[in-house]
Amino acid sequence: MTNPISPDHYLTHPSGIECIDITRHHTFTIGNAIKYLWRAGQKGDRIEDLRKAAQYLDWAAEDDERVLFHWNDFLIWHGRTENIRDEDQVIYWILTDELCEARLMLAELIESIDG
Repeated sequence: MTNPISPDHYLTHPSGIECIDITRHHTFTIGNAIKYLWRAGQKGDRIEDLRKAAQYLDWAAEDDERVLFHWNDFLIWHGRTENIRDEDQVIYWILTDELCEARLMLAELIESIDG
């Protein structure tokens, strides 16, 4: 039986961490950007997830939001520093409070996949 609170696609990140363990420490828009990056392609179209993350990053930048849970904390939870996915690299920029850099890298990622 599928757990409606923690469905399988919430638990597919290579770190084994559930997305909510990171996103609940952030504002709604930053948390949603991380969520869509974290689970990109797990529930459906990867490009659509990346575009949603980009929209949330745009809103976060417009509102001048600040990150509350930083990259070092993520690495501790993540438990690794090699073989990081492209999406994780964008999360890195978000968690170092570099939303413009995150948005730029995400745009490049979308372009490389979508052409």
